[in-house]
Amino acid sequence: SAQVEVWVGTMMGAGLPNTITTGRMMIMMIGASGSGKTTQARSIAAAFVEQHPDLSATVFSLDEERHRFSGLVDYRAAYDFCIVNELAFTAYVTNRYNTLLRGNIDCVIIDNTNTSSKTRTKYLQVARVAGRSTTAVHMLTHQQSLEHVLSTRDDKIIPQSVAIRQYCNTHTPLYGEFDYIVSLISPNA
Repeated sequence: SAQVEVWVGTMMGAGLPNTITTGRMMIMMIGASGSGKTTQARSIAAAFVEQHPDLSATVFSLDEERHRFSGLVDYRAAYDFCIVNELAFTAYVTNRYNTLLRGNIDCVIIDNTNTSSKTRTKYLQVARVAGRSTTAVHMLTHQQSLEHVLSTRDDKIIPQSVAIRQYCNTHTPLYGEFDYIVSLISPNA
């Protein structure tokens, strides 16, 4: 069964959860757009390297992959380009992820909404084949906090209806799905 750990607040400056140890691992951020996944993923990567200077960590961001694949700076244009070229983008992302997990980076953090068990399965299968432990970081926040973040962010525009749908339809990470589960509760939740 999975080990579960609950954190209230943010991981920034607080080190790492006990379930995030050394060795080859894949950490998957789970939560709606605007829940703080990217901020926390970067914080986890930095804390991992700080606590283990001889090891490496990277954040695999689907948002960044959209920009890289499309060659476009504007988020909406990059997103639309990837939708139009969905098969090629999916093949590109799959290849990048597989290469990353088979590579020498110790800690790979997946920064995407990952709200459904079905979406998570493909990442988890590759991680296990690559001999990596798997940790879910489930971002728990209040709907009003999401709405506030989405109304004030300027890096990308996500319709509130999309984020609320993600929020309402997020599948909680389950025992057996991951080796470890960290629930990160926003102080505003």
